[in-house]
Amino acid sequence: MAAQKLPTQLATACCLLLSFACGDSNTTSDQAQATGFSLRADSAQYSRSIAGRSPQEGRRFLEVDLTMVNRDEAVPIPMSLALFSVTTRSGLSVRASATSALAKTPCPQDISVAKGGQLSCRLVFEVPRTEEPISLIYDDGTGRNATAPLSIAPETRPCETLEPAWSSSDEKCRQCLGTSCWRELGTSGAEACRSQYECLLEKYRSGTCNPFCSCIDSCVTTPECQAKIEPYLFCLEASCNETCGL
Repeated sequence: MAAQKLPTQLATACCLLLSFACGDSNTTSDQAQATGFSLRADSAQYSRSIAGRSPQEGRRFLEVDLTMVNRDEAVPIPMSLALFSVTTRSGLSVRASATSALAKTPCPQDISVAKGGQLSCRLVFEVPRTEEPISLIYDDGTGRNATAPLSIAPETRPCETLEPAWSSSDEKCRQCLGTSCWRELGTSGAEACRSQYECLLEKYRSGTCNPFCSCIDSCVTTPECQAKIEPYLFCLEASCNETCGL
């Protein structure tokens, strides 16, 4: 009889263990299903300037379009900047930037999402250039939190953004491009890059600099000169954004 009970006891024990493990999984699933609101990251992209402003040195703007849906939370869901962050692959957490107020569709700080409502808006984060953001996080500090994965569009090269400006016939735009940001090229080692910059200038003047990125790639070929031209182009993009309608 004892020999017959042992397999039964083992089977019962295994079932209990499996039930416990499955119970954890179901609890997590049930909790997810029971959550009365959801957060979705609709799109995400890097920007080098927002409304003429540049990010802190060593960082870049990440603009995230999100949608918050309140299905059945009785207490409205606040949309304060302080409640949002992005996490990076290396484990850093970056809070939403005050620059969010300058975004095209900023998340309103005085509005909460009531039961049955939803809100789509945009947040801005200043992410270190060496970091890769992977998730958008919401946490209101009362136990209500949500996570949404980020899919970030490839960063546009500054020469691609400047393309319409280089072919513009608008005098103010051309003046902005011709007089801005020279200091970004610096003086150290400028002689070594002079012929490459002159190549670029000549193609621009002759009207053969189309597309602009191809001129950059064909004329500015050495790493040291490429390192100088990139900050210059970033500066032009920020400085002439409004004038050239970029």
